[in-house]
Amino acid sequence: MWFVFALITLVSFSVYFGIKRYEARWHGMVSFLLRGRAYQYEFVYKHKSKSFRQMIVGVDAPKEFDFTFKRESGIDRIFKWLGISVEKQFSTPDFDRLVYVASNDGHLFDEVMDDHDLLGTVIELFKIDHFECRISHLHCRNGRLWVIFKVGGLFNDESNRERLRKVFPQVAESLHSVADVLKQNLPKTKASDRDPFILRAILVLAISTGLVINGLVHAFRLMLLPGTFTLDTTQLWLYATFAGGGILVLLIALAIGLLGRSARAHLVFIELLLVGSLGAVLTAFTELRDVNIELDSSVAQQYEAKVLDMTISRSRRSGTQYYLHIVDWTGSEETRRIHVSSDFYRLIQKGERIRIWQRRGFLGIRWVAAINRVDPRVSP
Repeated sequence: MWFVFALITLVSFSVYFGIKRYEARWHGMVSFLLRGRAYQYEFVYKHKSKSFRQMIVGVDAPKEFDFTFKRESGIDRIFKWLGISVEKQFSTPDFDRLVYVASNDGHLFDEVMDDHDLLGTVIELFKIDHFECRISHLHCRNGRLWVIFKVGGLFNDESNRERLRKVFPQVAESLHSVADVLKQNLPKTKASDRDPFILRAILVLAISTGLVINGLVHAFRLMLLPGTFTLDTTQLWLYATFAGGGILVLLIALAIGLLGRSARAHLVFIELLLVGSLGAVLTAFTELRDVNIELDSSVAQQYEAKVLDMTISRSRRSGTQYYLHIVDWTGSEETRRIHVSSDFYRLIQKGERIRIWQRRGFLGIRWVAAINRVDPRVSP
């Protein structure tokens, strides 16, 4: 049951995050330039912190375009040198050295970016250095054009917002200039028709993100399930690492087949290695754990162990968890902590004995199917 459910949630998460990536929505505060033209901005905070992680400034733009400009890095140059990624060059040294164009849109290259004033505007955007905060990406997608500022560690609280906001009007003016050029050169077809690598990249990255979220959700589900647990977790992690590695290889092969020699190729590869690898191993771990249990037809063996201690753990994420500390019945001299339900926890007292029902596992990975209380009135 859990195995099938995990596959369904993986597909659901992949579809959901694929749609989110395609839409690329963000909601910021609205402000206006002196001439009345609007722009939006947003401060993005670090997780559980008031420190800024990045700033976003954006304006409206034609929906017919979908591209990304990013600050070119050494990794970009290496992949271009290897021939894995192929980026359009514009014979403007300042632009070609500073900006990496993640697009294969011929209309954008031939009809829009032949405007040297546009290239100059983009160069000036990427050269902005406001309190050591620099633009890392310029995106155009889903009717919006926006830049992302990477914020340094200098800014740690709300008192810095006004200092940082002073650069927003300058950035918004430049973004409106770029948007105006786009409006003057509207194509007759959709961006995904002119650049087939857009949807291909979204597909691969959606699967990668789906694997991560699926793995985390089902790992959290395992934490909340009392009574049933895997004994040989080291062996399970080993199997999951090999299986996850296989999944990652398949994803990379898919990416090479769909994106090879495109401008987006290495950007997708890097995210697969950083994000997809984690998701592949986590998903493999939960799937193999469920397969090992659900397909197991072995006969349960009975063991008894003494309860040495009882503890309760409380957290905001997982709520209240109940644990018994018992003598390890598998031959180890260590003490084992097992997760039980609140009802079973209240039935047990320290010093009592419990019965463990252990099974061999479909994959040969031992697991505990049930835990019962041994009636103290019955002699062992």
